[in-house]
Formats: sequence, structure tokens, C-alpha cells
Amino acid sequence: MTKEEKLQFIGELTASVKASIIDKVDDMPEEWDGIELRRYIADKFEEQVFSEFRSDRVGGLNRARRLHAYRNECLTRNL
Repeated sequence: MTKEEKLQFIGELTASVKASIIDKVDDMPEEWDGIELRRYIADKFEEQVFSEFRSDRVGGLNRARRLHAYRNECLTRNL
């Protein structure tokens, strides 16, 4: 992906997750503050972005190799 494609992907993905979270604000408990909201936001990103990618059992060997390569790049590049 080019830098522009990466920026577009990131923008579209975060906008999508943000919209789905905002859509549920009326259903959230009144007593939730930053602690619960941070956890909820993290959970929504987990569901939207990583649920399939993080699961080694989904997708077979190719996914497991890509997951390993991804984790290695994050470590070596300090991402």
C-alpha cells in the first residue's frame, strides 16, 4: 500500500468504528465514565479490526504466518 492508501484506509476504518460507537451512546449506562468508555472503545476496535486477524485458528497457515510476521514487525520497529 502506498502512504496515501494507508492514510485513506486508516481514516475510513477509524471513522467507521467511531460512528458505530457514537450510534450506541444513548444505550450506554449513565454511570460510565472514562474507564468504561476506554474499555468499550478498545473492545469495538478489537471486534471491528482484529477479531479475525488475531485468531490463529481462523484462516489456516497463511493467517498464522501473517500474524507472526505482523507481531515481529511491531516488535522490531517499536510500533
